[in-house]
Amino acid sequence: MDSDNTQQELFDDFQDGKRPFKRPRGLLARPTYVSVPIERLIFIGIGVVMALVMAHAVGVERGKTMARDESKRLGAERPIQMKARQYTVCVGRFTSLEEAAKVEKGLKTKYKDCVVRKLQ
Repeated sequence: MDSDNTQQELFDDFQDGKRPFKRPRGLLARPTYVSVPIERLIFIGIGVVMALVMAHAVGVERGKTMARDESKRLGAERPIQMKARQYTVCVGRFTSLEEAAKVEKGLKTKYKDCVVRKLQ
């Protein structure tokens, strides 16, 4: 083709020689790399695990305190005990089984697994 009719000088692809690389502008101007030593990453990981363990321990203690307060409100005579993955809470002394069954019925609305049993 004739160079007079195509106007190749208007297009970068037709120019001779190497074109300079054009960097993108804005947010993608330069990639940012963060260099962190492996020791620091290990310490950060240990710190995160310790923070999670502490948060869990605080939650467990808070739950125990709430259960203790709830048992006091219900008139518990003994502290809460854990036996064989079950919590034993003494709610009160009853003279008859019917009286204890009434309290059990009220407690079953909140605690579905509660049972009345005789203590030795």
